[in-house]
Amino acid sequence: MERTAAERDREIREAVRREFKESGVPSKNGLRVRVEAGVVTLTGTVGTIEKKIAAAEAAHWAPGVLDVAEDLDLRTSGPPARTDAAIARAARERLRHLLGEGHVNVHVTVADGCLRCEGRVPNAMLRQEAFERLRTLGGLHALINCLEVTPDPVTGPRKEGGGKK
Repeated sequence: MERTAAERDREIREAVRREFKESGVPSKNGLRVRVEAGVVTLTGTVGTIEKKIAAAEAAHWAPGVLDVAEDLDLRTSGPPARTDAAIARAARERLRHLLGEGHVNVHVTVADGCLRCEGRVPNAMLRQEAFERLRTLGGLHALINCLEVTPDPVTGPRKEGGGKK
């Protein structure tokens, strides 16, 4: 006898809950799991970014899961989080110290404590250093480093055969 879609989704939901338990993901405090056609939607509130990541990863590990929509709210206890504007200003200051006053090839976007850094830097060392300086900013929930390494054509590596003839 073949199972119905609703029965398969119910089995997947139970498998996700087992993965939460085995992985140590706290699921008692309002973490909800909905499954529709093998797509898991996680809703509720967690206290740390690590718990958000762990919940999504655990859901992916459950048998039968096709995709995961992580729609968890992050609520931390303690002092209020830094505003997105304050994070953006602090990020700009750190980038200015690293890249120089007139460097405009790098910019950040901050939304809900998630900082996305985009633009161009001349080498991989500067890309990594920018990431290291930004990741320690207070109030961040996540950091996405989308910096591209594009050597300066004037000071970058010479192309073979590029000399005068």
